[in-house]
Amino acid sequence: MLRRALLGCDWTSATDVEEWVPVALSPSPRPDGPAFAATPGAGHGAGAVSRISQADAWWRIPIG
Repeated sequence: MLRRALLGCDWTSATDVEEWVPVALSPSPRPDGPAFAATPGAGHGAGAVSRISQADAWWRIPIG
């Protein structure tokens, strides 16, 4: 199911890959915007497995 969300921080990806980022959803701080704010987890390594299992959703970052 697709839902509109506001990404809760800046995100930079390589321009030549599509990326799917696990995010946690919370109520949006903007009453005039989407209903949800999406916050990606921080860090890499072993903690990445925990973030994947605890993610509420995935944020798609297209190529380019």
